[in-house]
Amino acid sequence: MSRRLAVVVFDLAGTTVNDRGRDGLPIMVSSMLQAFKSRGIEGITQDDIHEVRGREKRDAIRILLSKQPAHCTRPAGLIEETFQSFCEVLRDRTQKEKFCEIPGTSACLEYLKCRGVSVYVGSGFPSEVVEAIVEQMGWKRRGLVKGVFSSQVLGHSRPHPAMIHAALSRAGVIDPLQCIKVGDTAVDVQEGRNAGVHTVAVLTGTQGRDRLEQAGPDAILPSIAAFPEWIIRNPKFELPRSAKLRLPGARWFKTSAGSLVRLEALFLDCDGCIFNSNDLKTRAYRETLLALGVSDKAHLERFIATHLSDVSVSRYVKFQRFFEEHAPQLEEDFVKHALEEYGEQCLHLYDALTPEPGALDFVAKVGASRTYVCSGGAETELNHVFKKKSIRGNFAEVLGSPSTKIEHLERLTDQIFGAKMISHSCLFIGDGWTDLKTAEAFNIPFLYLSGMSDWRDSREKIEAARRRGADVTICETWSDVSARLVGSQP
Repeated sequence: MSRRLAVVVFDLAGTTVNDRGRDGLPIMVSSMLQAFKSRGIEGITQDDIHEVRGREKRDAIRILLSKQPAHCTRPAGLIEETFQSFCEVLRDRTQKEKFCEIPGTSACLEYLKCRGVSVYVGSGFPSEVVEAIVEQMGWKRRGLVKGVFSSQVLGHSRPHPAMIHAALSRAGVIDPLQCIKVGDTAVDVQEGRNAGVHTVAVLTGTQGRDRLEQAGPDAILPSIAAFPEWIIRNPKFELPRSAKLRLPGARWFKTSAGSLVRLEALFLDCDGCIFNSNDLKTRAYRETLLALGVSDKAHLERFIATHLSDVSVSRYVKFQRFFEEHAPQLEEDFVKHALEEYGEQCLHLYDALTPEPGALDFVAKVGASRTYVCSGGAETELNHVFKKKSIRGNFAEVLGSPSTKIEHLERLTDQIFGAKMISHSCLFIGDGWTDLKTAEAFNIPFLYLSGMSDWRDSREKIEAARRRGADVTICETWSDVSARLVGSQP
């Protein structure tokens, strides 16, 4: 039985914030080492401190000192003295260091906010340090986080579930299965299990997969950037339709026909838009056919010509069409082998590519939670590449073959808009004929990004579409695209 996701509680350091200082150590670790040294305590190592990460810091110090028999003669006083030294060092480091988010954090928080999920941050750091770091990140100012909790203030150290209980209470949620706890330590997982909520561990902290697996989370993800996709694909959770939400601050786009489009959703092709990969993919098609024994020059050129006539058609369709229409004499499993070989070629070529900065800048202005990649490329391959390039968190979903673009938009437009008119609420950006046909099928304004496109008869097809009443804008570069943004209100 699925439940509506209502609350997510994130840990801070190692989960949402990269807290490594200029010395390369997490500030909790370096500050605690310095605090112990100031009290004349030797023998406690970085690995020892990593083991108690996630706990309230007095409790962490108590555990560490319990392993130092020479200092057990006055443990209570020594714990408090060391804790005060730790807080003093930590406050000083927090003021001097400039921290940054774990990549994908803001995109994840915005995604949850726009889907009506209440987000809270809980940490074992002292309360003033937690508040200072969250303020530096700007999450509260942007409305991405509804509350911040410290185990020090609540009087219970993790794995006690006090911070999760406080978040559920503040959100007015009774059912713990409507909540997920996300953290980078075994103690985070234990805290979530003690609260009876779902638990997700991430690998961006100092505790490795083996240590986290022992704690028994529901899932282990590479980072917070993978969290939105995990929710989308998890049948245990339901998200409210975006149609029920009025997404705040949506940007407006002015088409060449003079129409204003409120960008509540942006649909974006990949090759020729996010990556300048069309030339390389044409080469990969040619190399694939040669590798499979298609040496006839006429066959090769016929395939490439078909590919260039509509670069946005999926590889599945292209290979199947070529096999049926032009080379039926080849083995019946030609398509299967061609897809495998071409997939290998594509993964190799993407290694040499970097995402277009203009594309990422435009997506950031529109908002990750509103942006969906709809490509003819293989979906599993695309998600692998996007994760490897650390841009998966820049998009709400990354979609591709074997489903068609039409099928993806049927689901997305129903999910986002329901029965509402969508013609001036979203935009499709692409570089090929299938992109244009998909936009036309849903009466969505289309932007043809020409600068990286191989679409040979684009002018004729676009003019014909305009005669049919399609709203088509042509831009050569991403700078041209961004120039058509007109702010958050018309």
